[in-house]
Amino acid sequence: MGAQDTARLNRRTLVASAGGASALALGGQAALAHGGHEHGTGAVTRFQQANLPTPREQTVVIEQSPNNVWDSFNPFIPNGEAYNYGYAIVCREYMFYSNFLTGEIRPWLGQEYTYNDDFTQCTLKLNPNAKWSDGEPFTAEDVVFTQTLLLENPQLNGASAAIRDVAAVSATDAQTVVWDLTSANPRFHYRFLAGIIADGVRVVPKHIWEGEDPGTFKFNPPVQTGPYVLEEASSTQLYYLWRKNADYWNSAEFAPNPEYVMYRQASEVDAAVQEFLAGNVDISGPIDYLNQQVIESQYDQTARFDFPDPCTRGFYFNTDSPTGLFATPEGRRAMSHLIDREVIATTIWQPPSRAATYPWADYEGWQTWAPDEVMSQFDMTFNVDKANEILDAMGATERDGDTRILNGQPLRLTMITPAQTTGLEYQIGSSFANTAREAGIDIELKSLPGSAFGDAYNTGDYDLTCHWVCGMQFDPNQLYGGFHSREYVPVGERAEGDAASARLQSPELDALIEQLDTIDVEAPESKPVFNDALSVFMTELPAVGSIQTTYPMFYNTAYWTGWPSADDPYTIPANWWGQFMFVIGALQPAGEG
Repeated sequence: MGAQDTARLNRRTLVASAGGASALALGGQAALAHGGHEHGTGAVTRFQQANLPTPREQTVVIEQSPNNVWDSFNPFIPNGEAYNYGYAIVCREYMFYSNFLTGEIRPWLGQEYTYNDDFTQCTLKLNPNAKWSDGEPFTAEDVVFTQTLLLENPQLNGASAAIRDVAAVSATDAQTVVWDLTSANPRFHYRFLAGIIADGVRVVPKHIWEGEDPGTFKFNPPVQTGPYVLEEASSTQLYYLWRKNADYWNSAEFAPNPEYVMYRQASEVDAAVQEFLAGNVDISGPIDYLNQQVIESQYDQTARFDFPDPCTRGFYFNTDSPTGLFATPEGRRAMSHLIDREVIATTIWQPPSRAATYPWADYEGWQTWAPDEVMSQFDMTFNVDKANEILDAMGATERDGDTRILNGQPLRLTMITPAQTTGLEYQIGSSFANTAREAGIDIELKSLPGSAFGDAYNTGDYDLTCHWVCGMQFDPNQLYGGFHSREYVPVGERAEGDAASARLQSPELDALIEQLDTIDVEAPESKPVFNDALSVFMTELPAVGSIQTTYPMFYNTAYWTGWPSADDPYTIPANWWGQFMFVIGALQPAGEG
């Protein structure tokens, strides 16, 4: 293996082995348990009956959003699995786990990946100790079987992403998988990494799936490699109950204390607050920041982590908007000057956040992608006078009443958001619309929850959006790539993805994206290309961040302590992300920390 290959995991601190990663997560439990602002870590308070099928002191109880899948665990069909009810957290494991907060990547089912010299072949080494929950070995044959299944059935969910660039896949031994690629792809390994929520690979056991119809098979009960197995999925009580697997393959290094993990459908917020105060739930999704503060005022057994999400809140501009305002970067720049990021961050968003000037989170490890030498060239300030100056220079000097006229038409725009009218994104949009009015732009804000937003957004039936700017996980070209003109479709046709829905056509950005597509991200010569791409993106500004997104993760410490915190962000704290497995592994019974 050459120097190029061994450097593949070096940019982010890589825990040396799966065993080492587990030791950090579990051997250091005493250290983990003291992090954050936890209260009530003495003797467990006696609470009312929690109405559980298992002992409360042995069970972690997590409330999640509504779900209607109770009998299927097939990731390849619509409504085939409820991934956020524990399945993708404590049952299904990943090759490698990334922690954006610390920059670490933990090998797990995978041990390492390497490339040949021209990045047309990628080799993955598997952990030889890994086993399925039924005791069968987890091997390269399972990976090859799954990849072949998707190659032969490209219509399956997730197939297009999993097989993209794959010419052939083979197993050279029980722990080695080799992908031959259709073209150079130095980012092929990203699909092995559990980043935002999960990874791009869903390996299924060959010995169970072989001979089954992947379009109808329910895979119930699921056989996976994780530390928990399904005990019960109740469509009447609305929960998934997971039981610790006594024969878990990595129990010598990773042995969680909770005997059970329950993910259940959340109640309305008032009932959720009462359940939390009664000690019947450890994490409750409906309890927003203001209600968390109410709880903290009368209950001292809580822990908090205001988690910085990878996606900023922000705005996308439809460059094909019939108003013509966003046909050039000048119009998009004017709109950026109308975003009062400080007000949005400190008075609208809860908990208070901070401004976002580039389109990804300001994690320490990610700041290298937005160096001052580039960002200092761009004025991202709130400046209505500057916006007016730009709009005047564009020729929008005449008015229809208070509304500017551009290209003979009043600047009356439609802004869409997927948030309900009570949602924070809606409030951000409303604030922005009020400010835009000062510059002579009339904006109608529409709340389009659910599929209505996607329909309008993807078909171009909007002028601008107010939602989130996502895409960056391991390098910015993951974000930039969606804006390539190869993704362009005219308004009225359905674009694929957030970035494509902006309908940008920029030959200069296209050329840089194509160069980054095949360049070694780790190589020193890639840095100036990334800087050039950032400069062009910030000039074009098809999407713009408004604030860093902060989510208030709130935990009950009456029964379990050791939750992640700002002082000790040992893993991603979101209970629907795959990395949350390490939170379950770090928990200790209250009073034993």
